[in-house]
Amino acid sequence: MKHVYPIVVACVVTVMVALSFSRIGLGFTVIVGGSAIVAYFVWLLTTYRYPVDGRKILPLYLVAIGMQFIHLTEEYAADFPDDFSALTGSHLSPNAFVLIAILVGGIAYLFAGFGLIHRHPVANYLLWFFLIGPVGLVNTIAHFTFPFLAGTAYFPGLLTVILPTTFGTALALRIIQDGRQQWFARAPSSAASLPATVRAD
Repeated sequence: MKHVYPIVVACVVTVMVALSFSRIGLGFTVIVGGSAIVAYFVWLLTTYRYPVDGRKILPLYLVAIGMQFIHLTEEYAADFPDDFSALTGSHLSPNAFVLIAILVGGIAYLFAGFGLIHRHPVANYLLWFFLIGPVGLVNTIAHFTFPFLAGTAYFPGLLTVILPTTFGTALALRIIQDGRQQWFARAPSSAASLPATVRAD
């Protein structure tokens, strides 16, 4: 059953990227869709094989979600959807922003928290998407780049982007520290695994 999850996730990501490109535009798709694709391959190489211990990371994960909602509040209050659309040529309406980033995203992250406790593969994929995109380098780089592209000192979300970035980075480092020995351990060679008497023969 576990081997079905990569196929299902790949299909969902493909559909979502296609819908994002056709209905919102390239700029939004590069940021969100790109994060989803990178997260997919990171997931396969790491926590798909060795899921995180959800009980160990859940408090920090929930704080990171809270910081992300503070950041989203600034974006919504400062009219991020319209400014982003004007800058990138996308069609991200305020209603679409609320639906995608706040409602769907928030629900997915909360259910993922429950799934992480039970080491569910899809929850581990959503964790990497969360860490790479919304609270990771992609979101951070984008927000520090937007003011230069727009020719302004401020772009919606700039003031609070450091909050999810800080806690997201701390969470990512915790996960990497706990899992790197398993992820990158080499399987013992067949010769080394044979009993000494057999090798001597």
